[in-house]
Amino acid sequence: MHLHIHDCSAVGAIISKRLIQQNDSSFVLQRMPYFLTDYYKDYYRVYPVTVQVWMFIVLYYLFRYKPKYVWLHSALTESWFIIPLSKLFRFHVIYWSHGSDLRHKQIPKRLFFCNSLIKSTNSIQSRKFKQVNVPIDPDLFYPDLKIKNSALHISYYQEQTEKVMEYCKQQKLTLQIIYGPYIEHAKFAQILRQSEYYIESKDLYPERSKIYYEAKASGCKVIEENTINETLSDANLFQARPLSMADLTNVVV
Repeated sequence: MHLHIHDCSAVGAIISKRLIQQNDSSFVLQRMPYFLTDYYKDYYRVYPVTVQVWMFIVLYYLFRYKPKYVWLHSALTESWFIIPLSKLFRFHVIYWSHGSDLRHKQIPKRLFFCNSLIKSTNSIQSRKFKQVNVPIDPDLFYPDLKIKNSALHISYYQEQTEKVMEYCKQQKLTLQIIYGPYIEHAKFAQILRQSEYYIESKDLYPERSKIYYEAKASGCKVIEENTINETLSDANLFQARPLSMADLTNVVV
């Protein structure tokens, strides 16, 4: 049985989905809902409560379900009491850094007592972390019929948006802008699959976003904002594939 705590970008939900397809048991405990919990509602158990109450809820699930694996998707909350409990109740703790929780911060020493340390970010340089690709949902992100010369951009800042708009005008691309990621997930996936180009923002973080890989999996040609003045070219495409049991085994050992 796999228990995920505080998901990030639906990574725990996608892993749970795959494990359940393999007749295993897995779900995500989430303290506050976010823009992906509705779409993956079958894999989340959401409790919008105070931090103090939340700790008792986590303990309840640990005692009731006695998971074999506990996945921590955030370093800065439950890890301080989950890791000591893992020694008492003998479950395997996996910490997966997606980048945002440890960006510009020192890695807490307690994390090195986890059984497995994995990352899908380049912001962590420690050799104790195993590098893995962020999982993509193949039921949503796959090559589809494209609208010729169409481009999609997720906008966070007006200055950034104006730069992208000017670029698309020069390149004669029909641009669709989504302001922030808070759009119904299936609708977003449909728009991405139909877009010939995806323009990746570099203003927020220096590394590539999960949407970058979703765009690649959808057969888009990805233009990174820091190379926005270069000639349009076909990107190397790859298919999203379901997480295999071998993938999951490699993560937890």
